[in-house]
Amino acid sequence: MTPEQNRVLNFLASMPNGHTTLKRDDAAAILLETGGNLLACGRLYNIVAKPIGAGIYRLSLEPTR
Repeated sequence: MTPEQNRVLNFLASMPNGHTTLKRDDAAAILLETGGNLLACGRLYNIVAKPIGAGIYRLSLEPTR
């Protein structure tokens, strides 16, 4: 993983209610590397990636049920 991808994962893990934006390639690499899940603050979350245009994605976390 690149430093930017690690930064995004660390940010999301520290702030499960937050969101961040990044390039499509980085978002795809994060989803492939993690399998779309992240353990943050003792809970399992799904990583949600929404395209917002021009190859930019918004990543956020959604608690698993």
